[in-house]
Amino acid sequence: MEKEKIIVARNYDSSNNGGIQNHGVEVSIGCLTGDKTELLKSLLQNKSLFEEMKFGFNTFQGSSFLTELMDVNEHYHKQGMITYESELYDDSEEHSTDNWNINDDGANNKATKVVFDWKEDEEWDWGNILKIPKEGLSVVSVRSESLYFYAEGDFPTDKKIINEDYSNDLRFYVQPGIDTIWFGSDFGDFNILHSVYFDGEELGRNFEKEERSGEIFYTTHLLLQDGIIVAWLATNNNPHFFPFGDAGEEWFSSLPCISPYLKQERIIWSIKSLLDKTIKKMAVTTEHKFIDTYLIKRESKYLIIGTIHPHRTDDFEVDFFYGNKNTLWSILSEAIPNRDFSSVKKIIETLNSSLTSVTDLIRKCDRENEKITKDKDLYNLCLNTNAIREGIENSSITTIFLTSGFGKNNAAKLFVENFKIRYKDTLSDTKKSFIIPKDVFGREINAIILLSPSGDALRGIAGSPSYKKKRHLYANEKTPVKQFRIDFYKEKFKYLLNTN
Repeated sequence: MEKEKIIVARNYDSSNNGGIQNHGVEVSIGCLTGDKTELLKSLLQNKSLFEEMKFGFNTFQGSSFLTELMDVNEHYHKQGMITYESELYDDSEEHSTDNWNINDDGANNKATKVVFDWKEDEEWDWGNILKIPKEGLSVVSVRSESLYFYAEGDFPTDKKIINEDYSNDLRFYVQPGIDTIWFGSDFGDFNILHSVYFDGEELGRNFEKEERSGEIFYTTHLLLQDGIIVAWLATNNNPHFFPFGDAGEEWFSSLPCISPYLKQERIIWSIKSLLDKTIKKMAVTTEHKFIDTYLIKRESKYLIIGTIHPHRTDDFEVDFFYGNKNTLWSILSEAIPNRDFSSVKKIIETLNSSLTSVTDLIRKCDRENEKITKDKDLYNLCLNTNAIREGIENSSITTIFLTSGFGKNNAAKLFVENFKIRYKDTLSDTKKSFIIPKDVFGREINAIILLSPSGDALRGIAGSPSYKKKRHLYANEKTPVKQFRIDFYKEKFKYLLNTN
């Protein structure tokens, strides 16, 4: 079959506005975690955010911290040519072949709109919307570079068509992958051309032909608190609001802006404002203490999955998952009295002999302060996806126990969303069990949603339909809700009664 080469080459010249002749851009969006926020706070307080750096024979005011923010990109990371709506047609060096046109018909399913200050019930006229989580402090990092977009590929000539709206000749009609970074009507947006597709297949980027110089172009960073821009940090100032051209100097006059090229009094005001209004309110970062020490065992048939322990673990009764007082192991001690859960050693012996493993979904998270314990109040979640998938796929697990339901950041909700599990068709009437389809982990697995072992959960259990249905059975109990939960665990973990 005869094939023909397509070359799609484009450049954006912003030099007339103080920019770059061939303007490329790299964009990263991620969470500014509690530990990074503490580091930023220290750098600002000690006036050491900026430092003298060298590139070749030149020296300049740079920032290692801001440069490293380009790697904070768990929400979004793309590199390509900066552009705006009507500026996708320049190819000043004439690298493109003349056998294609851009397909402007209908919705572009290769385009994404990245939004920040969004509402749950908001409707968009775009097909692909990426909603950046609003909780906590996010950072948008933009680095300019000299780039001439160049993508190429070979395609069958019989795929060429005539579209009289564009040309009377046979042509390939390509679809550009253009993302819009949208901060809201008050601040404006910019676009990134990062890919080109034909007939659903992506053309290959030729990075050697794209690069135009080895020059340094500084980074600019926006901090967003709960989806709202609260500060701008950068090592450049020409113009300091690039690429946010719709937001003028008047808008920036009320925003903390920190750059070595601003007037000293403006920097002093900006640092004080940022420290007082934003950073001092920031969170503590909790890193999971046990998740990498106790992995899912290959021989396991049962798996208990929770979320994450409290920030402080120094007062735990046992130095293990659910080691705080009156939680999982206390409940199981009463539900399965022939088993010993009094120490880490005894718990692990019981788990091993019953072919049971324990893990959690959250590797790291932020919380407003160390006293916050409820899942719904956690944010900047870093999930344990890869370890859980690998552990389940390489084990004999047939049953998974999830320690909380479908509320915000609860175990069941995070689990089904993270692994894209279609569960609703098999969800039980009591919403306490479902079947994980074979295509998720390679085999069908039973999922059981436990009554939360947390000490704070008893009030919620008392109002649940499952308890109300059986409340009369516990009328003579001194602590009826607690006993109901113990009996629930006795039923769900009855296999522990039958193992040595």
